[in-house]
Amino acid sequence: MLSLSKHGDNQVSSFDSSPFDKLTLRQAQGEEICVPARGEDIVAMLKKRSFAIAGHRTSVALEPEFWAALEAQAREEGAALAALIARIDGARGGRNLASALRVHVLLRASG
Repeated sequence: MLSLSKHGDNQVSSFDSSPFDKLTLRQAQGEEICVPARGEDIVAMLKKRSFAIAGHRTSVALEPEFWAALEAQAREEGAALAALIARIDGARGGRNLASALRVHVLLRASG
């Protein structure tokens, strides 16, 4: 069964081949994102980006939805994405950077 729905500016298409196997395609900001069906490798969903933080190059892999939220925040603040990530990095404590970015997005979304 193929179903289409609209959530805000995102169109979500779902294909159910059985009750236990679902493949979802999302179009967000012109980029198609494939969410793997149960059992597929979730690492394929991650989008990797590289930044220079405090003079050191580092790479971070996050789901596209987290990158979109971070980019939106940077735009709202009139800051570069790298500057926002450097600020979050400076306050992350003992968390790894990817976890700190995800937690930052979740805390900001919750209020």
